[in-house]
Amino acid sequence: MYTEYPLIHLEKVEPGPGEKSTRFRVRIDCQFEHLGRIYTIPAGFKTDFSSVPRPVWPLIPPHGLATVPSIKHDFLYDYQIGEKEIGRKRARWEVDQAFLRDLLAEGMKPFQARLMYGMVRLFGRPYWIN
Repeated sequence: MYTEYPLIHLEKVEPGPGEKSTRFRVRIDCQFEHLGRIYTIPAGFKTDFSSVPRPVWPLIPPHGLATVPSIKHDFLYDYQIGEKEIGRKRARWEVDQAFLRDLLAEGMKPFQARLMYGMVRLFGRPYWIN
């Protein structure tokens, strides 16, 4: 099974022991720009989109307009993009700012985009560090 989005081709990943069942794998390398540099999300990269509990989905959908921004955000967090160049706090802030801009650019309602941004600012730090 695979799902096609404007930027990213995905396939559902069968969960392994202890893994979430909502993970997807990027099927084809795809590129995007962040802070003036081009990055490639490699085929095989796994994502869960946004870590939003199911009961909150009507308010904050983890996919749809949030799909591409969430995958890019996951990639930037996983590889801690920018940390060596501009420092840990600044790099994470830049990644989260890009997430907000991407959500708005995709057409998400501003209150939803800001709510998602607020959630990654509040709860994202442990994921950045690990």
